[in-house]
Amino acid sequence: MNNFGKGMEMIPRKDFVTILDYGAGPGTASLAVCDFLEETKGLSGYENTKVKLYFDERIGDFAICYKKMLSKHGKAASVDYVYEKDENWKINYYDMIMISYVLSELDGNMQQWLITNVHNCLKDNGFLVIIEPAYKGMRKFIGTFLKDRLIRGSFEIIDASGPLCSEKSCDKWGECYGKSIKRKELRTPDGMTEKMKRPFEEKKRKRIKWVYAILKKVTDQGGCVDPSELREYYGTGRENIKLRGWVIDKEPTEYAENITLCNGLGRCNLAFWKERRVLFERVGNISDGDFLCVEGKISRCSYQNLPSVSVTEIVEHIKRVD
Repeated sequence: MNNFGKGMEMIPRKDFVTILDYGAGPGTASLAVCDFLEETKGLSGYENTKVKLYFDERIGDFAICYKKMLSKHGKAASVDYVYEKDENWKINYYDMIMISYVLSELDGNMQQWLITNVHNCLKDNGFLVIIEPAYKGMRKFIGTFLKDRLIRGSFEIIDASGPLCSEKSCDKWGECYGKSIKRKELRTPDGMTEKMKRPFEEKKRKRIKWVYAILKKVTDQGGCVDPSELREYYGTGRENIKLRGWVIDKEPTEYAENITLCNGLGRCNLAFWKERRVLFERVGNISDGDFLCVEGKISRCSYQNLPSVSVTEIVEHIKRVD
């Protein structure tokens, strides 16, 4: 949980937090949340916080391990197994839903089913955490998920392990991929048999990594535009826009800092002009991998064949957390 760098924001300060772990496996993701709360219990607001855990696991050995291990954790108030059509898939009920190794196993129809149910079951401002193995071919499943119109209209992308461009639209695919994968150190669950441990141990020897995305359920995206839609905006004569995404390249020039932004739906060049003194001072602290939300006007001249925006305001800037 600490690796996400968002634990304090994602877990509300209250007595009971409700979490659904979908595709739970032996419980490593749920264990990470409980361990995080154990480590932060001395902080204001977390002294008495406990978790009501709900999990879905198809393999019997893993389900037994999950319930046995998490039920003993001091931060788990309850541990309940749920079926896909169980009453615990409640509307506006969960503070957080974690999807581990699930998207890559679902076809398009099942992904739609999952998106709809996750959206309905999360509370407003609740968090969706997606975890997938970082094979090159696997990353596209998260990218497809983030492109869905329900996701784009109802979720804000808070964090991810790197840009999620498509291979066809990005000429820096290899470079971005190297930046986007991140090793997620997880404690091996207690109670796992040797047979259950074997796949995990094999993955560690081969240095398998994970990619993740953290999304927040919101009621309105407030007019944010995807970089891939800038040409459409240009064609309709619109100028003032808002963009959010990750910095994948920063190139100083004599007159400006040219920053290439990507949010998984395309790449866009942002120009930060020196004449805007206050803004340019803030730009000096921006580096590759940072998350930005900016306002600006579409430039009539592209940069390296990228849709370009002249930035007038930095709405939000979050430093990369390694």
